Amino acid sequence: MVGGSSTSLPPSTNPSVRNVRNKKVAKNAPGQRQDVAWEHGTPVNDGSRKIKCKYCHNEYRGGAFRFKHHLTGTNSNVEPCVPVPDEVCKQIWIIVHRLQSKLIKKRTLSEDVVEFGCTIMTDGWTDQKRRTIINFLVNSPMGTFFLKSIDASSISKTADKVFKMMDDIVEEVGEENVVQIVTDNAANYKLAGQMLMDKRNKLYWTPCATHCIDLILEDFESKIPMHKEIIASSKKITTYIYAMTGLITLLHHYTEGGELIRPGITRFATSYLCLGCLNDKRGGLYRMFTSKQWKDSQFSKTKDGKFVENIVTNKDFWKNLIICLKGAFPLLKVLRMVDSDEKVAMGYIYEAMDQAKEEIQTSYNNNRKSYQPLWKIIDNRWDKQLHRPLHAAGYYLNPILH
Repeated sequence: MVGGSSTSLPPSTNPSVRNVRNKKVAKNAPGQRQDVAWEHGTPVNDGSRKIKCKYCHNEYRGGAFRFKHHLTGTNSNVEPCVPVPDEVCKQIWIIVHRLQSKLIKKRTLSEDVVEFGCTIMTDGWTDQKRRTIINFLVNSPMGTFFLKSIDASSISKTADKVFKMMDDIVEEVGEENVVQIVTDNAANYKLAGQMLMDKRNKLYWTPCATHCIDLILEDFESKIPMHKEIIASSKKITTYIYAMTGLITLLHHYTEGGELIRPGITRFATSYLCLGCLNDKRGGLYRMFTSKQWKDSQFSKTKDGKFVENIVTNKDFWKNLIICLKGAFPLLKVLRMVDSDEKVAMGYIYEAMDQAKEEIQTSYNNNRKSYQPLWKIIDNRWDKQLHRPLHAAGYYLNPILH
């Protein structure tokens, strides 16, 4: 996917170097450091092509190309980096997709878009300079391709400017080729989307299903006291352990190399996935915090250490953690479906959300007092944000469901 290139060695006063200065070396070689990947890892000087990640401290073979996939989690054959900051992950992701899009012949992509139509998707984030960056992607049956990035720091706050930005992108792709444009669900985007449909009545504005489900999970955490308390406690456990190298070693010993953090599709999905990881490693964590190594360590004598130990050995914490997972995991299944490239989610999302609600009800043994608060949050977000004509049409026309 990444094209290789080379460069000459710089002049040197060392005769042995002058003799080989006309030879070519790979741009991504450790000594060259021209690839952005080297800002996030260091070469392992053992004659191999290993890179040591500065975030997880693990070593990976395959050079800068594979290392970028480690940082972004975009290759199933490369272990994703868990603690990598979101802004770094997105920065590298953009670079990978820019390179990929350059290798796609415009003629082929254009023919595909003209024949089948496409979806324009947006992805907003904040870079290290605190600028609001919006990535525009084009999705068609051929796949998803990076189109361009825009510094929207002075644009994203008002609906009029957002409308102008989206309208320009539609014009660039060709109105006749666009079926829908998908953005997040913020009020300014919703109004801008309506303005776009008023002007261009052959396309749809559709709020992002992933963002909507993430907001549902956010509401679970902020509006249901048990969820808020359990997630806060789980973060206390993970941040405490991962801040201490000695505790990470102890964790790996008692969990057989296991981790407590899993990267999720969204911020709040990650919170609930971490609850799942804690539950999976419950036995190992209990053994760790009741072990002689822990009791004899300096960590067990500290205020934070005692606090985390009390959480891990508290049966009510684990009982309530299970209750939270029962409410969130059905939605995580829907989230994986809408974010997957395996099948088009448009024709399935109505059914998937109904099934998720039924699973939540069943997991709480049909106890209305337990599941109704979650249903209310789901319905509030769904009815206001994701109840769209295209989803209804997709459900109606899906032959598998009828």
